[in-house]
Amino acid sequence: MASLESKTAELGEGMIMSHFPSITYLVAVFMLYLIYALQRPKAKDSILLNPTKWFEISESRIKNDFVANARKLVRDGYAAVGKNKPFRILTNNGELTMLPHKYVDEVRNDTRFDFKHMISKEFHGHLPGFEGFQQSTCNSDLVKGVVIKYLTTYLNKVTKPLADEAVESFRDILTDSKEWHSIGLRSEIVRIVARLSSKVFLGDELCHDERWLQITVDYAVTVFRAADALSMYPYYLRPIVHWFVPLCREARKNVKEARGLIKEVLEKRQAQKAALEAQGKKVKNSNDAIDWFEDSAKGMHYDPAIAQLQISMAAIHTTSDLATQVILDLARNPDIIEPLRQEIVKCLTEGGWKKTSLYNLKLMDSVIKESQRVKPIASVALVRLVMEDVKFSDGTILPKGTKAGFSMDRMWDPSVHPDPERWDGYRFLNMRTDTDKNPSQANTAQLVSTCANHMAFGHGMHSCPGRFFAANEIKVFLCHFLLKYDFRLVEGAAEPRVWETGFSMNADPLANIEVRRRKEEMDLDGLEAQV
Repeated sequence: MASLESKTAELGEGMIMSHFPSITYLVAVFMLYLIYALQRPKAKDSILLNPTKWFEISESRIKNDFVANARKLVRDGYAAVGKNKPFRILTNNGELTMLPHKYVDEVRNDTRFDFKHMISKEFHGHLPGFEGFQQSTCNSDLVKGVVIKYLTTYLNKVTKPLADEAVESFRDILTDSKEWHSIGLRSEIVRIVARLSSKVFLGDELCHDERWLQITVDYAVTVFRAADALSMYPYYLRPIVHWFVPLCREARKNVKEARGLIKEVLEKRQAQKAALEAQGKKVKNSNDAIDWFEDSAKGMHYDPAIAQLQISMAAIHTTSDLATQVILDLARNPDIIEPLRQEIVKCLTEGGWKKTSLYNLKLMDSVIKESQRVKPIASVALVRLVMEDVKFSDGTILPKGTKAGFSMDRMWDPSVHPDPERWDGYRFLNMRTDTDKNPSQANTAQLVSTCANHMAFGHGMHSCPGRFFAANEIKVFLCHFLLKYDFRLVEGAAEPRVWETGFSMNADPLANIEVRRRKEEMDLDGLEAQV
């Protein structure tokens, strides 16, 4: 009979062997993490502000802390190294090197700082459902080309269609009720902006199609939340984990439905085109993004549904957020509303719905830019992936593979903007008109202008190509909203606040305001685009 000791030894050995695969897996995972940590590119001589502890086998604590305290971490970094040296931060999406402001002019037109590869990696563009961030295919270049060649060039042609769609959108969504009633500001603005954008991108076929509007609204929200959720997992697990994350499943569903709807439109247009050609009739161009993409592709394969999602997502997400913030700031500063209304009446009476009329809305331009200064869409700018080693003028080296960016802190710097915490709707208007001290500021004070002190739209070659359309769209929106509605904050409700998640800065999605229809000073609904 075997001794108790021998049985115990056999049992222990069996337990070890039965768990051997698990132990092997854990060791392999640890070794992969160690290799990743050691090989991660680092800016020469820069400190890592928030390293993991020696005993931590994951970055969960670091990621959660970053999501909750990103701006504080950046301030801590400047306090630790000063404002003239780079430092590194572990974020929820890997390591980011924060560059000092003195490098902005060296980076702004440097092609070695790449946006496409950064955005695709940062937002998982290689995974199903995240095709809206897919930058490695021809779609991304196609979208950028269409924005520059058509959307920006044809601003005068799209201004009147935007204004016409605004008439119906405001009536349907905010109603003509003359009684005070409460609305969820962000959600209603998203619906209006989705219709305005879809009017230009897809024409009449889908701009009133509730299925498409819901997809564009849902996808713009869902895919960003899905990206944030997925970023909490190690990079090497994401290709597996995304199949089980509910938000990722929802994003895949949005993409599938979008492809179905765009396919219907394309097939209908192709049938109409074939019928006209068979009759020897001229095929009329629809002059929307569907045709723009087809013309620009020149027979090259691309995914028309993804192209539409990409352009819609960029337009809807950022414009809705900025419009929401502007309305909240105006509700807190009601004294400026009447001067804005007077400016709208003057400019539109003189010029009608055209690009130059919107350009002459200089107080409105200043108001929008001030809201963007106080609360940009993110607290960092020019976040790019370094495609080859970069040596700055002072000798600092950024290795290939480094993800680098700049803080937006100059927009809140009292040496740049006096009393920066105070919202001043006249701030940039005064900069445009009072040029005795600095003549060049007249141009940089415009909403669509970028400079080293205001990078909400990027800067240099890295500037947002759609900012001209976005500026026109939000001005059309504000013309209708300000002339047609009285509005105020809900008495007794919580003060609207900025929602900060990591580097993201979002206008309060839960803020409600009260609105009522007013008698406008001029008839916007029948206003033409005067030549």
